[in-house]
Amino acid sequence: MKKNNLKRFLASLLAVLMLSQVTGVAPGVFADFGESSRSGIATQAAKSGEKISLKGDNFSIRIPYNDDGSINFDALYQKLFDECVDVSNSTPQQRSEVTIERYGSPLVYVKLEGENIYSAIEEDKTYEIKFTYHFGWKNLNFKDATCNVTFLGRQAVPEIANKDITVDASFNEDLSIDYGALREAIWEQVSVDLPTNVKFDKVSFEYKYNDTLNIWEAFEGKNIVGDKGIPALDLGANQVKLTWGGDKEYKSWEQEITVNVVDGRTDTSITFVDEPTVKIPYNEDISVDMSALTENIWAIVNDITPDDISKDKITVLFDGKTLDKASISEGSHTLTFKYAGTQTYKNFSTDVTVYFVGREAAFELIPDVTKVDMKFASATSYDYKATAKAIREAVVKKLAADESINLSDVTVEYNAAYVGTNFKPLDNKDIATKKLTADEEFTFRLSWGGSNGNGTALYKPFSAEVKLTLVDNRLASEIKVVADPSITYNKDGSAEKAAIIASVIDYTNSTLPAGAEFTVEVPTIVDTSIGTIWKDITDNTMDAGENQKIRISFAGNAEYKPCEIVTFINVKKAPVSITLPIISKLYAGEEVDPETYYEVNPEDPAIDVYLFFVGVNTNKETCVNVKLTPDQEKLLKVIPSVYDKLREGMKLREFKEFIESIPNIDKIEVIKNILNILNTFDNISDNTVIAIGTPAHAGVYQAIAVSPETKNYEAGKCTGSLIILKNWKSVKLEKSDMFTGSKNEITVTNATKIANGEEGAYAVVLTQNGVILNNNAQKAVHYLFTGINHGKLYSSSKMPVEPGRYIVTATVRGGDFFAFPKTFSFTIVADSTPNT
Repeated sequence: MKKNNLKRFLASLLAVLMLSQVTGVAPGVFADFGESSRSGIATQAAKSGEKISLKGDNFSIRIPYNDDGSINFDALYQKLFDECVDVSNSTPQQRSEVTIERYGSPLVYVKLEGENIYSAIEEDKTYEIKFTYHFGWKNLNFKDATCNVTFLGRQAVPEIANKDITVDASFNEDLSIDYGALREAIWEQVSVDLPTNVKFDKVSFEYKYNDTLNIWEAFEGKNIVGDKGIPALDLGANQVKLTWGGDKEYKSWEQEITVNVVDGRTDTSITFVDEPTVKIPYNEDISVDMSALTENIWAIVNDITPDDISKDKITVLFDGKTLDKASISEGSHTLTFKYAGTQTYKNFSTDVTVYFVGREAAFELIPDVTKVDMKFASATSYDYKATAKAIREAVVKKLAADESINLSDVTVEYNAAYVGTNFKPLDNKDIATKKLTADEEFTFRLSWGGSNGNGTALYKPFSAEVKLTLVDNRLASEIKVVADPSITYNKDGSAEKAAIIASVIDYTNSTLPAGAEFTVEVPTIVDTSIGTIWKDITDNTMDAGENQKIRISFAGNAEYKPCEIVTFINVKKAPVSITLPIISKLYAGEEVDPETYYEVNPEDPAIDVYLFFVGVNTNKETCVNVKLTPDQEKLLKVIPSVYDKLREGMKLREFKEFIESIPNIDKIEVIKNILNILNTFDNISDNTVIAIGTPAHAGVYQAIAVSPETKNYEAGKCTGSLIILKNWKSVKLEKSDMFTGSKNEITVTNATKIANGEEGAYAVVLTQNGVILNNNAQKAVHYLFTGINHGKLYSSSKMPVEPGRYIVTATVRGGDFFAFPKTFSFTIVADSTPNT
């Protein structure tokens, strides 16, 4: 072999070996070192005469199988060699000398059993088969030959004749389907006309769980961790697949059939009475009496078939849930009676619609009531208790026969919220809520729950809401007044109100309740743009006058609505009654007290009473004394000249002339009233002396009390008599303080003053309670002075003025006072001479 040829041979050999290493295919597949080789080795082989020849190009060979239905490849390889290789014209004479492979892909041949990505041969398919004979050094030389071989399989198992069967299911003790028995029952029907080679214990059974995904699973289903798993086959129509792996005689077999799995156990059923109703019984604590309820439920069952099925094997569900106290309620509900069945009895689950009746209603709402009378406690307050009673009686009907349950037990509330819901009692005092009023629609809630709020064992709680308007249906009232109504003025507004109520209202023609109370009002002085503003007469007394406007109002009460009337009345002046004592006595010097001397009715500061005393005093003078009240005297003092004159006393003529000389004097109310009253006296003249105060002199006087006519009062007058007695009480004749010392000395100068009658100079003074009486009283004191004067006897009523020793006797004669005589001795002494 030339050197270059050897190099090319070795390079080709290396490439073939590397390709065989990568693909796992024999080296002979990739290279032909036979006749196509130009190497010396190939030429030498060709010259040696090795070859392999086949009996033809196309063959049909039946595949030999093992008992388990798997291909016996050893036998198949031998069979191919025996039936295809022409050993008479081939170098190899035994199977072991030849490699037999099938075509896999271009340049690739594989084992009949399959290798890498290539599967084993299959029955009834034709394959290109290559026979390779290796020889030479290291068997690197080879000869091959190819042909087409159709591999004939085993016999086919015939199709199942009936592919839609019905099978009765059997059940285990736990009431699950006995799938072993189910498979046997299926096989019993489908194995007819099948070869005996197909054994039951070699056949697998599956049902189609998911048609879309074509998922098949064993009858028992499959548990999958982390998933819900695949359920077991159940009753009903199921797609079932039977699979047999075949044997040496018959091919593997797979059949799909429809199996209608039915429950073959004895039929069971439960029936009920028509329109079943169940009464819900309650314990005293208002809990459901489950024992009694269970009895009531079973009472609606009409029949159970077979009749040996025990009730305790049947479960009852309430609306699909466990029957317990919490789930029970009134109304229409579904009861489900479930029987699990046994190995011989079918199960059942039967629904029935049952109306559950609870406790009886104690009360019910009366329909179509929209108005109820509002009850009043007074004109301005509601009687909430009576109103609640009226609402109950109008809208609630008692149904309970139990006499311990009363209509009054129903609670009445109203929605007091401005927005939303907030039920409150009728007498609600919450300032943040809406108050209940008449003639306005409110929502009322009426409820009863018994002592615990849940009703009683026999009666369910009651609650209802209704919209009502509480209507003021009290009787209409009306005030009418008499013709030409009038009253007499009274300074007390309450008295005027009483007079109006008593004499102005025409009770005969008015519509008013007995004992009705009224408000009487008078208008204010100024009317406003919004109308008359009224004020209560009790604080705004009406003056006398005609055609005066008033308003009389009745505020209403529990039975009558309010009403009012505006009318006009006359107010007459009130008469004045003055009372004087018929005969009263005073002692001279005492003052009449107007506060106690007379009585005036009515008592009103506006009634100004003037008190006059007319008579002849001890001085034989006709006089009029005017006793003023402090207020009257205060007003008179405004004009001092008049006041002073009247204090001294002056004739009536002089008084009139003096008054006329003073401008506008008649505007002084006191003076005007005194003059007007004096002009009404018949027994006085212009020479009558007029003075202010109580008569100073003893005598008999006529007392006259007069009140002038005013805006609201008529004139009033009364007469009596006053006797002024000489006053002896605590009256004494006492020595003048002009006498000094134990010898009663008096100077010539002071004696001369007494003798001359100078004011305030007296030998003896008339006192009362130690107080020297006025000059008028002192004029009634008479003296007798005796003594020796210059050796001569002195006796005279006049005070001596010469020094000497004398005796004086003083007595009271006339005048208005009486005192016992006073006698004492005294000495007239010369005046002392001043020191020079």
